[in-house]
Amino acid sequence: MAFKAALRAHLKAITPEVHWVVRPQNTPLPAIVLQTINETVERDMDGGTGNASGRVQISCFANSHTAAETLKDDVLAAIEGSFTVGDTVITLQGEPDWFDRGTNTATGYVHNCLVEARFYHNG
Repeated sequence: MAFKAALRAHLKAITPEVHWVVRPQNTPLPAIVLQTINETVERDMDGGTGNASGRVQISCFANSHTAAETLKDDVLAAIEGSFTVGDTVITLQGEPDWFDRGTNTATGYVHNCLVEARFYHNG
């Protein structure tokens, strides 16, 4: 399983609403939105090794600050150390950073705790 699909599948154990790049309009909360910040593919003299590392922003959206923080804590626990989804091994590198943000929307204020994490993976 490729990295993006594996990470999404892993986080769906926390909430069924996990999306890459954009959260569809009117998606129920809580929800997680993933976005690649950067990615470096490992290469050797024969080309790509199949391994890569990169930084991912994980946005944890909820209707209240408490719910957003709880979702963030659940994400941090889920990505700790190494985990395997299918044949993809994903390893957290270093300590993730996190920030507390939110925004007013047409349906009310949406709280967002952002997690930025660096992963090493084989998919």
